[in-house]
Amino acid sequence: MTDPSALLAVLPSNQTFRRLLQLAGPQTGADLLARLVEDLLAAQEGLIFAVTPVDWSALRAHSHVLVALAGAVGATPLQTLAEDLNRAANVQQAAVISALLDKALPRLATLIEYMSEQHARPDQMP
Repeated sequence: MTDPSALLAVLPSNQTFRRLLQLAGPQTGADLLARLVEDLLAAQEGLIFAVTPVDWSALRAHSHVLVALAGAVGATPLQTLAEDLNRAANVQQAAVISALLDKALPRLATLIEYMSEQHARPDQMP
């Protein structure tokens, strides 16, 4: 089960997420959650593999996707980190990338865990 304090650091309010699922409806909401988990996992994997050796193009692409996904569900702290990561990748600031990933990856893992739990329990979706 997702640690509530870790989740709060990623998703300060689940209002945007709840609204997104309500608009989608039960069946489409479940499909949307599955796709979100899949896309978040792909972004996570892409960011991890783009670091050693540094692949600036992949860092830009995966951080850009993470900006969009985090923003769509209301994970604003993660979205801000992803924006910072994307800016650092655009100007190839290697020293900054590591520090940002150290902050972003645990938060991304928490969001993935929470979204996976929500998908596994469609009857208890927010």
